[in-house]
Amino acid sequence: MNFLPSPSCIQNSLKCGTFRQTRHIQLLGLIGVNTAAYLYYKQASGPTKNNLRKAFTKEEGSSILGLATGHLFETNFTSLAINSALLFTLGHAHVAAYGITSFWTVFGASAIGGSAFSLTGDNKVSGATAGTAGVVAYNAFRKPLYFKRYAPFALLIAAILYGTQTGDRNLVGGVVGGYTAFLLAL
Repeated sequence: MNFLPSPSCIQNSLKCGTFRQTRHIQLLGLIGVNTAAYLYYKQASGPTKNNLRKAFTKEEGSSILGLATGHLFETNFTSLAINSALLFTLGHAHVAAYGITSFWTVFGASAIGGSAFSLTGDNKVSGATAGTAGVVAYNAFRKPLYFKRYAPFALLIAAILYGTQTGDRNLVGGVVGGYTAFLLAL
C-alpha cells in the first residue's frame, strides 16, 4: 500500500482544499518534547547541562532514571533531526494504518529493547533512537511495500551493521524490539 499520493491527486486535492492530512497530537507532542528538551539542554550552562545529561540520559555515572527518560531527551542535533523526521512521516503513517495504541506499543517495546541492550557496557542512551528504529523495523516487516523504493531489509541490515560497528546497542535493541513486536503481532 503506497501512502504517497499521485501528482494528479495532489493537483485535485489542492484545488478542492482537501489535501490537508491531520497529524496525531501525541506524535506531535513527542516531537515537541524532544525538541524542547534538546533546546533547553543546549542553552543550559555548564553545571546545569552536566546535571541534565546525568539525570536524563543513560551513561556512566547517571541515575537509573536515565533508562526510562533517556528515550525522550536528545543531546545530538543530527539524531534529533533524523528521529523527528522519521516519527513525523513513518510514525504518522503507522498511526493512520494501525492506530495510536499500536504505535505506542511498538515504540515502548523498542525502547525497552534498547534499554535492555544498553545495560551492559558504556553505551549512551539519549533520544528516541530505539523507539524510532523499532517503528521502522516493525513497518518494514509489516508493510514492506511502503518502502518499495528503498529496499526495507537493506535499510535494516545497514542500521544493524552501523549499530554493531559503532557500538550503538540502543539502535540494535530498538530494531530487535520492533521485530519482536512484529512477531508477537502487537
